[in-house]
Amino acid sequence: MLLPFSLDTYDQRYQRVLERMKQRDLDVLLVNLPDNLSYLCGHESIGYYWYQALIIAPGLEHPVLITRISEKASVDETSILRGTIYYRMHFDDPIQMLVEFLTKHGLAAKRVGIEMQAFNIRPAHWDRIKEVLPNALFHDASNIVLEERLVKSPEEVSFQRNAARIADHAMQAAYGALRPGVTEIEIAGVISKAMADVGGEYPAFPVMVASGPRTTMIHGLPGHRPLVAGDLVTMEFAGVYHRYHAVLMRTAIIGRRPRRLGDVADCVKEATEAAIASAAAGQLTRVPKHVADEKLNRLDLARRRVHRVGYSIGLGFPPAWVEAMALEDSDPYTLCESMSFTIEPNLSLPDEGFGYKMGSTILCTAGGGESLSGLDHDLVVID
Repeated sequence: MLLPFSLDTYDQRYQRVLERMKQRDLDVLLVNLPDNLSYLCGHESIGYYWYQALIIAPGLEHPVLITRISEKASVDETSILRGTIYYRMHFDDPIQMLVEFLTKHGLAAKRVGIEMQAFNIRPAHWDRIKEVLPNALFHDASNIVLEERLVKSPEEVSFQRNAARIADHAMQAAYGALRPGVTEIEIAGVISKAMADVGGEYPAFPVMVASGPRTTMIHGLPGHRPLVAGDLVTMEFAGVYHRYHAVLMRTAIIGRRPRRLGDVADCVKEATEAAIASAAAGQLTRVPKHVADEKLNRLDLARRRVHRVGYSIGLGFPPAWVEAMALEDSDPYTLCESMSFTIEPNLSLPDEGFGYKMGSTILCTAGGGESLSGLDHDLVVID
């Protein structure tokens, strides 16, 4: 088996999830998110666009996965799973197989936790589950595993530090490739190759590169536009190590920076560094947001922020690297040591023809946030 963590680590995670289920009075938990499944048993595959579910219940000897027969080699090679139910797509009904298993173990009429917010639960799956389990009591258990993942172990932190090193290397390579005539797609290719050259894995979201007026797009994917002198270029991507992500966002300009852009860049740097410093253990998650907005409002820029100031990050698979926590007023969490999250007070100013990205992955400590990136927060000027 190819496992990033010890068998004891997976067992400890499983036991903590069972305890969370007990606190929620759940008899069964169906885990669908691929990152949650990987967290609990190591399984790594991109076959999750077909139905799969990890069945967890206190009375079971071990968790049981339902997945396609084509995933068997991946299950054997990348997971600790000892009980797997395989189905043949186009021939077998995985939901019926789920019902048969729950019925066999006396769980078909119990309190069942469902990851309602899992992107790979289709409406047809949900309708079918309700149809064939009419006596079950369903509860939204979307955050049970996600909340367990918020505080990172020392080994997880080391993986994210490696991921941040990979991202820094790729950003430096991108700076070296920025020049008139090079397309956004070519820059994205430089970034991807640079990450692979130092051991980076595929990220949960594509490399983002936007230039000129396209920088107003907060999630601007690279196009065929060639760079020209005077262009602003925004870049966002994540280094990945053992599926643990460290996101990095920076902005560069080809040539001299105009005064207005320089003022905005300096203000964003001030907001970013103040927010990082405020992200100490014991603070409410909304604190870095308010600190960043206060600094941005020196130039009336908080209202131009079109994205959360940050969110928790760690283990990830496509289509996203986002975890449960957000640095927002509505978020219920308190920052704890060894939580990892982004801080990214990104701006979009379409009326001025540009946007601005600045962000890194941060580790919460007792004294404030620590940026896992070794790069500074200045606008990079490409002469």
